[in-house]
Amino acid sequence: GWHATAVDLRGNVYVANRAFFTQATVTKIAALPEDCVDRNGSGTIETSTDRDGDGLIERAVPGEYLGQDDECIVWTVDVGEPNGVARAIAVDASGHVWVGLFNGQEAVELDPDDGSVLSTVDLVGHRPYGAAAAPDGRVWFAESFTGRILAVDSATSTVVDTATVSSPDRCASSYGIAIGPDGTVWVAGFLCEWIFGYSPRSRSTRAISLPDSGVTRGIA
Repeated sequence: GWHATAVDLRGNVYVANRAFFTQATVTKIAALPEDCVDRNGSGTIETSTDRDGDGLIERAVPGEYLGQDDECIVWTVDVGEPNGVARAIAVDASGHVWVGLFNGQEAVELDPDDGSVLSTVDLVGHRPYGAAAAPDGRVWFAESFTGRILAVDSATSTVVDTATVSSPDRCASSYGIAIGPDGTVWVAGFLCEWIFGYSPRSRSTRAISLPDSGVTRGIA
């Protein structure tokens, strides 16, 4: 299946594999050689590299693409039950990885060192599609289409806030999610030609019209 990604402060990449109808997984890929693992004991780190300098890592060029033998692939773990569909992923301020399972309707907290499960949170019917971590320790999950957003407190692994965003013309839809520097949760309107903001402090919402924007999916 297609993938969702998140990046931590060291540049490590976490990739969630949706794996429709089968087992969802998350993979950690290290950005720095010192975080990679010399699995074959050769004394060097073998990782995919642009050997011919054309700006691409290509399967057709010998030695460039190492696949599963890449020693900067640190770990891959199963997440949730089969067909849980991992669609959302974010890294909180402590470096823990949060994965939202769309069909499983739950969030799973992973240890960044080995991918072990630290907690599992029932999202009470919420189907996470995107995720973003806020400065106050909350991890927010957005659904697609509905305008619904939900927050998990990363310290207590509990649901602490929910909201539904919509426009003055009562269009409620959602897709991508991002957190502003003041903690405002921003959501892309998707089927509405709007973007939406939610302030957790005042529990108030706002909407900004984007005329003729079509289908708005991403926001940052």
